[in-house]
Amino acid sequence: MGISTIYYWIHHEKLGVTKQDLLYPRKGKANKKQASPNFKSTGKSIEQRPEAINLRLENEHYEIDTVLLTREKNYCLLVLTDRKSRHQIIPLIRNKSAEAVNQTLKLILKTTSN
Repeated sequence: MGISTIYYWIHHEKLGVTKQDLLYPRKGKANKKQASPNFKSTGKSIEQRPEAINLRLENEHYEIDTVLLTREKNYCLLVLTDRKSRHQIIPLIRNKSAEAVNQTLKLILKTTSN
């Protein structure tokens, strides 16, 4: 008789022994997070942007994202991608806070507008 058979019987309570009687009981399945029914968006949805932007006819329509580098240092990359040309601007910022992102965006706008 195999070990897996014995554990099968224990988990299906066929031996009169429960899972709690085991030295190392099997962990249960993790619960999946449910979307909150009370979620309120703070900004406009990406589906509401103008059709001209989706067609990628003009330069200087950027998508923005942050990429976390390491958990210890909190530094991350701010990735700006032009939707038409796929040109990318990727500065290093100190953290993912709105303040750090806005400060870096202002610096980029100041240097590229000259």
